[in-house]
Amino acid sequence: MDEAGRASLKAIAAREAPEPVLISAATGEGLGELLRRIEAHLGAGRLLREFRLPAGEGALLHWLYEHGEVTSRHDYDDGTIALEVRLTAADAARFAHLQGGRG
Repeated sequence: MDEAGRASLKAIAAREAPEPVLISAATGEGLGELLRRIEAHLGAGRLLREFRLPAGEGALLHWLYEHGEVTSRHDYDDGTIALEVRLTAADAARFAHLQGGRG
């Protein structure tokens, strides 16, 4: 699409709510913004929580990977694992209940 066509399309898109993301298959323009919006939409309503678990708690670790989005993980020499996980409020409460039943 030529520059005039892109400008016209951008002007039309700017009047929409929510504003659509214009992308180009040829140049990749707009893909970063599209990915940012998808990530924001998928993460909406999720809380970022930090957990530190003993490595032997495989069931709890598995539960977090199954029900949340693990955004970072660090394995320590002392045998513990630190995680940052995005969870819904309901899943955070479920996990707290699961943790409370241990040990």
